[in-house]
Amino acid sequence: MRQQQAGFTLVELMISLVLFSFAIAGVLAVAVSMSQGFREQRAAVEAESSVRVPIDFIVDAIRQSSPGAPTGNIQDAGTCSTGALTIANNQTSLSNNPTVSGWDSLDVIFASGGVVTSSRTAYAGGTTSLDVDDATQLVAGDSVVISDTNQGHLVQITAVTGSTLTLAAQCGTIALPSAGYPAGSLVIRAQHATFTIDSVDTIPTLMMDPDAGGPAAPQPLAEGVEDL
Repeated sequence: MRQQQAGFTLVELMISLVLFSFAIAGVLAVAVSMSQGFREQRAAVEAESSVRVPIDFIVDAIRQSSPGAPTGNIQDAGTCSTGALTIANNQTSLSNNPTVSGWDSLDVIFASGGVVTSSRTAYAGGTTSLDVDDATQLVAGDSVVISDTNQGHLVQITAVTGSTLTLAAQCGTIALPSAGYPAGSLVIRAQHATFTIDSVDTIPTLMMDPDAGGPAAPQPLAEGVEDL
């Protein structure tokens, strides 16, 4: 008597293959979705990491803004612009596309490095040099705020000789105190910077102008920052 053989029919095999294909497709879809999620999360972490340092720098600059003049009464002696912390909306002067508008800017004068000394001579109209108690931490190219604790002026240093600072020329409409700044006034190393958003290779980028409109060109700080 012939013994009956066990096995799958062709129809059963085809159905099994179809069901197995569906299972594999589901697993692959989950794997692709998880991989995409990991990539997006990694990109977000990298963007956050790249922007954390410049944002911390801006926060520190704001905290140290208006050195020597708590009221914000500081004038840039070179440009005659006033104010230690100025926010402007809807700027129209992008460096690579002047026709684009809508960006904001932050202009701030802030203490730089905690360098503080005092003057030995007065600073008045037409003054181009200033003797200070300690000039060892100051170099040509630095800027200092000369202050009487109520009002201050930001002045750029063009040369340092011993304890004497050679200063940049004053602007035409400088508004000094009536008697100028007497000997003994505070001299604080400071920086005048402007932060804006510009488009670099079509990517919105946080920019910093280290001398607020001076000869130095704005430098990119972080990519992917939409607005201030």
